[in-house]
Amino acid sequence: MDQRTCIKFCVKNESKCADAFRMLTVAYGEANLDRSNVYRWYKIFSEGREDVNDEERAGRPSTSTTDEKTNEVEKMILANRRITVREVAEDLNISIGSCHSNFINDFGMRRVATKFVPKLLNCDQKHHRMNIANEMLDSVRDDPNLLQRVITGDEAWVCGYDVETKAQSSQWKLPHEPRPKKARQVRSNVKDLLTVFFDCRGVVHHEFLPQGRTVNMEYYLQVMRNLREAIRQKARICGRKKIGFCTTITPLLTHRCLKQQRANETPIERERRLANLRERFSVSHASETEQQREARLKSNGKIKRLHRTLKAAIRAHNSIGWTETLLTVLLGLRSAVREDTNYSIAEMIYGEKIKLPGDFFCRTKNLNPT
Repeated sequence: MDQRTCIKFCVKNESKCADAFRMLTVAYGEANLDRSNVYRWYKIFSEGREDVNDEERAGRPSTSTTDEKTNEVEKMILANRRITVREVAEDLNISIGSCHSNFINDFGMRRVATKFVPKLLNCDQKHHRMNIANEMLDSVRDDPNLLQRVITGDEAWVCGYDVETKAQSSQWKLPHEPRPKKARQVRSNVKDLLTVFFDCRGVVHHEFLPQGRTVNMEYYLQVMRNLREAIRQKARICGRKKIGFCTTITPLLTHRCLKQQRANETPIERERRLANLRERFSVSHASETEQQREARLKSNGKIKRLHRTLKAAIRAHNSIGWTETLLTVLLGLRSAVREDTNYSIAEMIYGEKIKLPGDFFCRTKNLNPT
């Protein structure tokens, strides 16, 4: 286009065609138009043409870039986001280049790989996670040193050795030195379970799963004991007499492990465990007064009677599942007036009577037609 503009400039200045060709050769060198094209465009501009662009040529019209084809391509993409360019081109009988141009230029789309996440959460789980995160943020705002007392842990399978990558094995060499070589290595088939506990200062404790050891409740309990000893050792090194760490172990120590352990213990082991807890946390019923003891026993009796009443009310509905009956039974128990206090449970908690389903319907009065 630039050379055509120069030729048009020479025509306007009434320069000869040979002079125009010589100036273009000096200016553009090997990129210059050949002599025949220079003379042809010189003649065209001499006849009065002003446009330097090529004229539209008569030929087969484009059928792959029409609005109809573009809409069909868009519908196929929205119906199946994993469809390929070749499949769309074959279905619509258009070229792959035109189809790819529709994807990139017309729709502004690009093919990306799916992002892997640990687990897909539903809306309730996302809201629950957000609430927990907000509670943690509120706790940190109230106590800025909270995270300094938290110990968390995780576990992962690690290989026996890591293969050195090509970038890691690169080194400097002189021009006359040969290129270094190394044997190709594969990843280790030997894997070990690594358990690590750490806080804001670094790693507190780590250990590998022994060979032949089964990962069960006993193993995790032993890991917890080792962690406790590591925390005590760290406290001694730091010069602390008391352990001030708040451990958050996830996902190692679960409620299922504790429940299974307590279900299998004998009454003697249970009494020994409770005595150990009372000794560690200075909890003893011997220091209770007579009034406190009577109040504790009375409250325990109320809970047992409430459980008996709840089970009896649920068993009365034999034709319905207990999960469907539980809400109705709890509503009745909370709205029933107690004989000893002359108040219902809802009145004692909320300060007013609870509304039953029948209270939401207004009773219509009979109107006298006369």
